[in-house]
Amino acid sequence: MVPGSSKKLFIGCPINPPVYQETFLENKFYIKFEEDRYDVIVIKLNPFTLKRENGKPQYDYSKYEYCNPSKEEIPEIIDDFINLHMKYMPPSAQISPQHKYNAEAHQDFIYNFGTESMIWTVYYKPTNEMVACGFIIPNPFSRDSKGRIDSASFHDWVVHPDHRNKGLAMLMYGCTSKKVYREGLRWGSWPVGADNKANAAAAKKMGGLRDRRHLILEYKL
Repeated sequence: MVPGSSKKLFIGCPINPPVYQETFLENKFYIKFEEDRYDVIVIKLNPFTLKRENGKPQYDYSKYEYCNPSKEEIPEIIDDFINLHMKYMPPSAQISPQHKYNAEAHQDFIYNFGTESMIWTVYYKPTNEMVACGFIIPNPFSRDSKGRIDSASFHDWVVHPDHRNKGLAMLMYGCTSKKVYREGLRWGSWPVGADNKANAAAAKKMGGLRDRRHLILEYKL
């Protein structure tokens, strides 16, 4: 974690002093990736009511189906879920080779501390193919007056290249935001690669403020 970052506890945000990175850099490690975190509020959005300037729907979702799989359904779809991430997520998301272990660990954590609304898939109806998916990770360090977890890490979103620019990111965010808002979620932390200007701009557009930066370091044998 670089100097000046927030030290408030949050899931997925290690808190360690700069002396760690200094020691690693002095011992032939190099910076592989820089990740910023934006503190954002949960904005409810209905993706089906988005309109163009001429009043027509902004996107046609008639061929897509958004789903929240149950814990019992996950074993049947986990390979498709993992394959989407392995093939189409950027290199910064491919740091660990243990993809299946990581996916199972994330899902186990979500179902134990969060809700089914926090994992989703999108299928293309004509082929019944999973073309998008993602998840948010509940933050057990923060709860509201009713004891509900009120924040999460907006962790992982992926869309198959053939189905990009069709509004699927808006479909996933919109459908998910309405559900998790009803369940008490009010704010979160959005991880964005420091060089990803598009996602950074989107986070800022949602009122997000950058409050952390982490460094991922690597040592090549």
